[in-house]
Amino acid sequence: MASKSMSALAFIGLNVLDAYLTKVALTLGARELNPLAVLFGSDLLLKGLLAAAIVLGLYFWGKMRLLLPLCFGMFGVCLWNLALCLIGGGLIGHGMGNIVSAVGIVAFGLGFAYALLLPLMLCLIYR
Repeated sequence: MASKSMSALAFIGLNVLDAYLTKVALTLGARELNPLAVLFGSDLLLKGLLAAAIVLGLYFWGKMRLLLPLCFGMFGVCLWNLALCLIGGGLIGHGMGNIVSAVGIVAFGLGFAYALLLPLMLCLIYR
C-alpha cells in the first residue's frame, strides 16, 4: 500500500509542478498547446485537485497500477516545461529564437531535472 500512496503523491506533485512550470513558461512567451489545459489555465490548486480526483478514480475502479505510467508521462511533460522555462528565461543562450542554445538547454534541462527527480522515480520503480 505504501508504494501506491507514494505513486499517488508523486502523480499529484508532478501535476502541480507541471502547472507551475506552465505558468512560468506562459509568462516567458510560450503558448499552451493542450486544449483542455486552456480551460483551467495554470492554477496550481485546481491542477492538484484534478490530479487527486484522478487518483481517487483510479483507486475506486481498481486501476492503481496505471499510476506509474502516468507518473512517467507527467515527468516527461515537466522536463519539457522546464526546458521551455530555461530557454525563455534566457538562462542559456539568447531566448526562444536561438536553436543552438535550445538544443543545449534541453540537454541541460534533462540533466537538471533527472538529478532532482531521479530519487523519486527510483522509489517508484524499485518499490
